[in-house]
Amino acid sequence: MDKEIEFVMSYPVVIHQEDDMFWASVPDVSSAFTTGATVEEILVKIKEAIELALSTTLVVPEPTKFSEVDAEDGFVQMVTVSLIDYLRASSKAIRKNVTVPSYLSELAKKNGDNVSEILTKALEKRYGIG
Repeated sequence: MDKEIEFVMSYPVVIHQEDDMFWASVPDVSSAFTTGATVEEILVKIKEAIELALSTTLVVPEPTKFSEVDAEDGFVQMVTVSLIDYLRASSKAIRKNVTVPSYLSELAKKNGDNVSEILTKALEKRYGIG
């Protein structure tokens, strides 16, 4: 059975300090890393880096458990990311046959409405991702 897609995931981030700067890496997403002047700045930037990295791949890694991360000379912080951008980038349009009342079909045709686009927007709104 397929695993249900999770829209929000939390990844462990390893944060290091060198002199007056911080840098962070993500063990589960090797292409996501950043630097910053404060931990707060790092957390904002690494969240964006993770989301960007995942939006360009077809494989979303399972997050490592907090207790299993080796922080080496830094410390671990969990960062929650949204995978909506990833899902949009990696999904393709599929054909679905739907049934609508004939009067709505005629109104849509008369007004030049794209029923597929309207349905997509309605589903995104229903699931809180639009």
